[in-house]
Amino acid sequence: MIQTAQTLSNAFFYNTAVPYNILLVEDNSSDAAYIKMMLDEIQVPYTLERLKRGNEVLPYLMRSGVFAGRPTPDMILLDLGLPCLDGFEVLNDMTDMSGEIRSVPIIILTEYKHFSYLKNTHDLCIFDYLTKPCDATKLRRVLRLIRCRD
Repeated sequence: MIQTAQTLSNAFFYNTAVPYNILLVEDNSSDAAYIKMMLDEIQVPYTLERLKRGNEVLPYLMRSGVFAGRPTPDMILLDLGLPCLDGFEVLNDMTDMSGEIRSVPIIILTEYKHFSYLKNTHDLCIFDYLTKPCDATKLRRVLRLIRCRD
């Protein structure tokens, strides 16, 4: 399901006319709804694609099967506690991918507070981590930093 938020301008962001393409990998419906609420609260344009299982991530990123034609996300919000394939396994599998996928910023979603070591454990673009429930101010900061990279 793709959801589009209102495209409200926000001087805090650069190039707000271009929405963020966000891939949210989160099995918990309440947590996913909360993330969407935070995105709406910070008033940035975005499209949100949600996957509920870890084993859907690689087919999505490779655009295979039911995911053919999907855009490359601008960022991935990845929960670590996923069914079928947990977030750590997803990260390990992503290390074998090439090209633009390896440069997509990954923001880890976790209930634990000490995951900063993840930035050094995988040869991927782990950009940051957010502790659940995430804070709108920190999410805004992370989105701004990602947009400024472009």
